[in-house]
Amino acid sequence: MAANAFWVSYSAYVRHIPRAEADKLLELLSQENGQNWSKSIQHTHVWHEKLDRVVEWYVEKVKEYAEKYLESPAGKKMRAAVVRARRYSKALPTVDMDTLRSFDDAEGISWGMAEVCDIFYILSEATQFEDMTVEIHKKPFD
Repeated sequence: MAANAFWVSYSAYVRHIPRAEADKLLELLSQENGQNWSKSIQHTHVWHEKLDRVVEWYVEKVKEYAEKYLESPAGKKMRAAVVRARRYSKALPTVDMDTLRSFDDAEGISWGMAEVCDIFYILSEATQFEDMTVEIHKKPFD
């Protein structure tokens, strides 16, 4: 459990934007939009509140999916494999998209676009967005 808490915290830490960098981003957005948001105490306060909320959401979602995985048959086999690897000083199993879905012939968790959208749903609260048209052109094989 302590290792789980460490990795969730580390994951959030490496993705978190330091205040100084967040302030630079707000300044850039202000300039690009011809606004003085970065000079306003109120705008800066709201900017930091939103950033903190996004990071909190992200941490909770990582915890949620980590717990789901660890409770799955694949997660239980992964945990046993990690214990064995540590005991015998072997390389730890890799955790990637395929491992989340299945490990050592055991079923894991669903991992696809729906889960990724769930993790990043918070961005819809912090941004404005609109539908856009996308065209994909496939180049025929030569």
